[in-house]
Amino acid sequence: MSDRLPVVAWQLAPTLAVARTALRSWDEVSAAHASVKAAGSDVRDRVQEEGALGVLTEEVELAWVAVTVRPRILPTTKSPRNARPKARQGGFAEAVSLKVPVVLAPREEGGGRAEVLCTGDVLHYDKRAELPGLVEHLIREALAWTSPEELWRRLLLPTPELLRLACKDPEDDARRRPPPAPLPETLKQVADVVRGLPPGAMGVWEREDDLQHLGWQLFDGQRSALIVGAPRVGKTSLIAEAARRHRGVRVWHTQAGRLTARSPYLGQWQQQVDRVIDELESTGDVLWVEDLPELAAIGGDDPSSSVAAYLLPALRAGRIKLVGEATPEVADRLRLRFATFADRLETFTLGPLDGARLAKVAELARQQHKQRAGVEIAESTGRLAVRLLDRFLRREQFPGKLVDLLAAAVTEAKSRQLTQVDDALLLQVLSRQTGLPAVLVDDRQALDPDELQSWFDARIQGQPDAVRAVVDVVSTFKAGLADPGHPLATLLFAGPTGVGKTATARALAAWAFGAGMKEAPLVRLDMSEYQSPTQIDKLLGTSDGQPSELVRRVREHPFCVVLLDEIEKASPVFFDTLLGVLDQGTLTDARGRVVDFRNAVVILTTNLGVRSNAAPGFGGSSAGFDTSAIRAFFRPELLNRIDRVVAFRPLSADSIRKIAELELAAIELRPGVAQRGISLLFAPEVVDRVVRAGYDPLLGARPLQRAVEQLVVAAVARYLLEHRDAMGTLVVEVVEGDVVVH
Repeated sequence: MSDRLPVVAWQLAPTLAVARTALRSWDEVSAAHASVKAAGSDVRDRVQEEGALGVLTEEVELAWVAVTVRPRILPTTKSPRNARPKARQGGFAEAVSLKVPVVLAPREEGGGRAEVLCTGDVLHYDKRAELPGLVEHLIREALAWTSPEELWRRLLLPTPELLRLACKDPEDDARRRPPPAPLPETLKQVADVVRGLPPGAMGVWEREDDLQHLGWQLFDGQRSALIVGAPRVGKTSLIAEAARRHRGVRVWHTQAGRLTARSPYLGQWQQQVDRVIDELESTGDVLWVEDLPELAAIGGDDPSSSVAAYLLPALRAGRIKLVGEATPEVADRLRLRFATFADRLETFTLGPLDGARLAKVAELARQQHKQRAGVEIAESTGRLAVRLLDRFLRREQFPGKLVDLLAAAVTEAKSRQLTQVDDALLLQVLSRQTGLPAVLVDDRQALDPDELQSWFDARIQGQPDAVRAVVDVVSTFKAGLADPGHPLATLLFAGPTGVGKTATARALAAWAFGAGMKEAPLVRLDMSEYQSPTQIDKLLGTSDGQPSELVRRVREHPFCVVLLDEIEKASPVFFDTLLGVLDQGTLTDARGRVVDFRNAVVILTTNLGVRSNAAPGFGGSSAGFDTSAIRAFFRPELLNRIDRVVAFRPLSADSIRKIAELELAAIELRPGVAQRGISLLFAPEVVDRVVRAGYDPLLGARPLQRAVEQLVVAAVARYLLEHRDAMGTLVVEVVEGDVVVH
């Protein structure tokens, strides 16, 4: 590598010039060549010494790109209380033609990097012909809300020159230049300096207005800010990019818990926070508390004694500036709990991208993936991704979910050594992420109702009404007719114990949401464990942030079946919570965070309505079911939110036998049998033996599995231990009342 540093210089006067390095940050320069660590202080002297006689390199060149833009006009006055600047009607009357200087570092194989000098942004391009379009888009966004005076200053800048400056010995420079000021000690312990977007991040696209307003708010204004927006809308990336662009002020990133984590005793965290306040005031830096509303929940028993309350005087006096992010629900909760603190934060609402801006993000993501990973994303695939996400991942917002899905598809393509992501690959990735089978996510595939009915008939014995209900749920979902503001379906399964209510829920979870998963996403809660109102924490989680089993699993797998077993045994207070889930499709946990149930099927089970004079065992008829008991028990507002009441009939003798056969067949799938390639052949009398031992008139077919374990699995296990080299087909039969294997 050359020992000369490429810089761009502007000659302001015969004896005055300014310059900066081109196409590389200082970190990159230091890693590339140790002798340029201290080149920053040397640039000014070298430009004055070499002037226009600097050495041009073959690897780097200066080019000019013609662009045409029409900036909008920023208001002449600003108020810290304004939510955001508003453009005057029409902006500039005419478009402005500019010649933009760009430093190029072309690659031998084509393409390269380009630094747009007036913005400092570095672009990657595959072909030289692509460059004008990329630069014009960047300049158009950069000049949004540009005043006439600022635009005139840009046009008056002198022509830049590209120079190659000799690097100085860093030891000589170190003797001339005082060492940099050390980082504040306490801030260094509880927070991290933000350098910009994390490595590999796609960038903040189509958000120039938001970036300029946030930058003015944090670095030019006098108020702290709270960025409010739905999940995945881009709150974190916006703050990180704003921090990168304003290098004159450091931004420190932390979480609420880190401010008190090193202070276990009462009074210690106050001393630590005092030091943080002093260091922020002395440096003028900004503290980014990612979970800013949490400051009102830590440090004391209530908001009045919390960390937020302790910071309030410093906020009022303008000694510190904070920035944070929250969903609308969490922001509302903060206002309710501690309005005085919330009023000190300038609320900045970040809405999702849509329409033309979203299409542009998809196009820019396609270009960047091609440049970085060498993987092409078909243009139609980008549009398909937007449609699929809009339908299937409604809770998360654009552009985050679009960027994530395209990135996952590119990663999958690279793992398969493919050079293109097409529609088929994208559908496979989405199916794996959601658990939805391909037939549900791909509009080109037709759903065969007869085939679907047969699949459930083979797994749900003796319950035609239940099979019809779950087939209707799947068909409605496939047709896109499910109500987007509610769970996919809410079903009430009513009937005696052991007739297949749980088995039906498990079968639905496996077919509709279990594609590519080892275990069907079924979230089952025994509501007999929620008989006391004080057990609400088991459902909503605790206030210290520990999520409940329900909250955790639905967040992990939004596409799932939620089974609330024996709902009638729960305390009425849980019915009120359930109303919100069924009515709005969401549940707010103990910390105010929203859990989305709109991609779940909610199933309630009950024994209500089973007539005491009806035989609970064999029968095959639903005549023993009385819906009046259900109407008498459940409040009308809850019943009105149930889409369908499904009556489970007592099992017939034939159904019991088929269930036993299914349980026996499942033994072959267990690792100890499947890994040896063994198949099992059951004699008819084995099925009879299991049915006699495993059917209980009061418990229905539920004891069948226990009978299979005790009579059959134990016998197979004994045989395999005695015959370690067994393989092929084993015959299981009954000899003198005992199950034997040979």
